[in-house]
Amino acid sequence: MSAKRPVSLIVTCVVQVLGSALVLLMSAGFLFAPSIVDRSRTPVAPAPHVLFYGMATIYGLFAVLGLLTAIGLFRLKAWARYSTLVFAASLVFVGLFIAALFVLVPITPPPNTPAPGFEQIARITKVVMGAFGIGVAALGSFWLFYFNRNSVKHAFSRSAAGLGTTPGVVIAGRSVPLSIAIIGGLSILGAFYILLSLFLHMPTLLFGFLITGLGAIVSTLLIGLAQSYVGIALLRLQDIGRKVAIALHCLWLVNGFTLLLMPIAKFKSFFASMPLWMNPRPMPLENMLPLVRFSACVSIITSLVVLYVLITRGWAFRNGAVVNAAAS
Repeated sequence: MSAKRPVSLIVTCVVQVLGSALVLLMSAGFLFAPSIVDRSRTPVAPAPHVLFYGMATIYGLFAVLGLLTAIGLFRLKAWARYSTLVFAASLVFVGLFIAALFVLVPITPPPNTPAPGFEQIARITKVVMGAFGIGVAALGSFWLFYFNRNSVKHAFSRSAAGLGTTPGVVIAGRSVPLSIAIIGGLSILGAFYILLSLFLHMPTLLFGFLITGLGAIVSTLLIGLAQSYVGIALLRLQDIGRKVAIALHCLWLVNGFTLLLMPIAKFKSFFASMPLWMNPRPMPLENMLPLVRFSACVSIITSLVVLYVLITRGWAFRNGAVVNAAAS
């Protein structure tokens, strides 16, 4: 006996399959990028191979997860709806960031490029990429609205019936609130990016202090391990992990305000200490500063939202052991 699938849900499945196929192609591109870069005769220092392989792994995982989510949606699996909501929230964030990036950061012409012709190209690029970012954010917003409608929730109710009546995402026998599951999952994903940057020899800006060399490696490693622990602890509904997460995001909140108010001279030192492959043709700091300030604002808002969720969802961590015992 098969449940009736709404047309919009089927269209969403098709979009997810096509998007996953595109991401899989991008993963393959990153996988073969090192050999292409090695053959090129560029005077600029190439990016480390580990960066390409790391990005290929991340994109590959996203492609597989997207395909599995599309299959789960078509089969009306409750977990696939939650996965789509996470994807939707990510699309909103990424889309708005892309739009802000092309609106706030001026595009500088390459050497020996006529300024009048380039200005027109830059203007068209800003409009096209800004519209693309807004479109991506609009798609994510639609999915957030659509998959939270009561009629859509009802379509998934049969597959969720065997999981009990406790609200939330069931993970290892625990009913984890969706907001906590999203924060935990993004913490683990963020930890992967942070630990990957260990191989890139990037400088670090923490609370207004520029950290380079061994100090940057140690601080990045500690932050990555802390993020990993927080993500796993939140998914396991460990209250000590929630408290550590609150402490971390209080620190990120302070760091965000520090970046927002930091003098320009400190940013100059930061960009000057970047590896050559990250900054082959230095862009004027005045062009980059609006994006840095915008990123600091995003960090502040994100930390405030996460702190609100972690504080107001404390009941889930107190009841986690009870739910786990009942499920087992």
